[in-house]
Amino acid sequence: MSISFEQLLSKCKEIMRGKHLFIVQDLLVLKIINDLFEKERREIRKDFLVRGICSKEVDGLIEEPEYFKGFYIPQSARWHNLTRLQKEASLDIYYALNDIVEKNDIDIPLFNTKRLSIPSGQSLRLVKLIDFYNFSPENIKEMYRIIHNWSQENEISSNSLMLLQA
Repeated sequence: MSISFEQLLSKCKEIMRGKHLFIVQDLLVLKIINDLFEKERREIRKDFLVRGICSKEVDGLIEEPEYFKGFYIPQSARWHNLTRLQKEASLDIYYALNDIVEKNDIDIPLFNTKRLSIPSGQSLRLVKLIDFYNFSPENIKEMYRIIHNWSQENEISSNSLMLLQA
């Protein structure tokens, strides 16, 4: 069963009980950036293998930021690490966003890493729901528009959308 992106946003809002919705936005941005990164990573890997480079060497090369046209996502900020969130989910999210900003030398303000207590059950349900959705370069502009409108409707203030424009 697939759901529309609008339905995903609605379910996320429901999970968060209408509070701290900036976390939803920030998680969505992280997931989108990670999906784009993983797609580019697979393409770079395939290109290296076609050139005859051994897979062990390729595994090391695809960890080098200079091979990426888009964002390079450091290990600490990769989505699969966030799917293992436990108690301090919001803190992990902001460390990941800050790692991406710093590693890619992006000129946007760093994210606030203040502690926000969100029940771990809520965080885990939110991450699992967002993990279900796959983003591609073809729908990035549409996703940005939808998230932007949703953020305005819900009066969300976060810098994370700037990452989708960078």
